[in-house]
Amino acid sequence: MQAGLRGASDQAGEPGRTQSGSAQWLAFAASQRRYLFALEHVGEVLQAGDITKIPFTQPWFCGAVNVRGVLHGVIDLEAFLFLGGNAQDGIPHRSRVHANANSDHMVTFNAALNWPCALAAGSLQGLRSPADFPGATDDGSAESPLLVGIRRDTLNARWLEVDLPAVVASARARGITA
Repeated sequence: MQAGLRGASDQAGEPGRTQSGSAQWLAFAASQRRYLFALEHVGEVLQAGDITKIPFTQPWFCGAVNVRGVLHGVIDLEAFLFLGGNAQDGIPHRSRVHANANSDHMVTFNAALNWPCALAAGSLQGLRSPADFPGATDDGSAESPLLVGIRRDTLNARWLEVDLPAVVASARARGITA
């Protein structure tokens, strides 16, 4: 992960970029949404590779990918967060799965979460700190119980803070088989 984080924070001139010493989140964009993952729960950021489809699995499960000899399941982040069709973007659930299975980046979970899985997370937007979000934080549970909150940046753009330990617990409870 260090190489991916270093590369993201070294890109100068883009708004919202943060020095790594004060960073608290890793930011991604997918479809029309922006996401924040707490750095303490992130394992590695990987370029999306070839995902091997696995039959008879949940619609939000994209398949599996080999990460340095270890097989990782791949979850479509948006499809998993917004199960039940309550997403505000109007994109049908199955359409999002196919779009995000070709995500630019995948994020693995920190080893402390003890689950070899990756999220198809979208495009890497770099590191963020609390200073990047001067407005109040809204509770995100109305949109998805797997969100810590909703933050607004200096341009008033919405960022969904994802609760990665809750994602792991929820995926384990649901199982991947259809």
